[in-house]
Amino acid sequence: MKARLEKLDLANPKDMGVENFLNALSIVINAVKAFAERYADEADKLAEKESRVTRKKELQQIAEACRRVPYYGARNFFEAMQSLWFIHNLFHIEGTGPGYTIGRFDHYMYPYYKSDLEKGMITQEEAQELIEHLYINMTNVLFLYNTKTAQGSAGFTQYQTMCLGGVDEFGKDASNELSYLCLEAAKAVRTTQPDIVLLCHPRETPYKIKMKAAELVQLG
Repeated sequence: MKARLEKLDLANPKDMGVENFLNALSIVINAVKAFAERYADEADKLAEKESRVTRKKELQQIAEACRRVPYYGARNFFEAMQSLWFIHNLFHIEGTGPGYTIGRFDHYMYPYYKSDLEKGMITQEEAQELIEHLYINMTNVLFLYNTKTAQGSAGFTQYQTMCLGGVDEFGKDASNELSYLCLEAAKAVRTTQPDIVLLCHPRETPYKIKMKAAELVQLG
């Protein structure tokens, strides 16, 4: 960012606009870093007071993740989940309103999950628990609706959509183990958020995942 700013010719009106844009980006990036570090500081404080060994380690892991993401980028599934939640939160802080989605979760999170699983850094159960925590946190995002809107959006629905399955850039099935974990997590916690969307292809989408999604729908 600094190097880009130094190359600008402020005598050029076009570069003046670029300078304003880059300075604005710098403000936002530093604000995001400070936002995450406040959580890291709080986790450190709680860890210092914690007497239970397991919980103390959890808080230390949380603090480490919050100092890492999203500023420096995630190195594992835990940090990627924390980064996702920070960014999702910041969207709501920047502009309150329904419809902030998390996109194709099983597509962009799978490399972190697969790598950690192969290294023995995480189990399926631990990954599912993290996904369940994400669902609970997303359900805790509430807006106050007027009476008429609330009648049409029972449960204060926020339309925070999670997309699963679909096809990849080659037109082949893109569902994976994480897709099934997301559906199992939803069956376990039964929260109103996120809105889970299974992207289906008439030939590529496996029957197995369609039935898994149907089981979830059956629960209401």
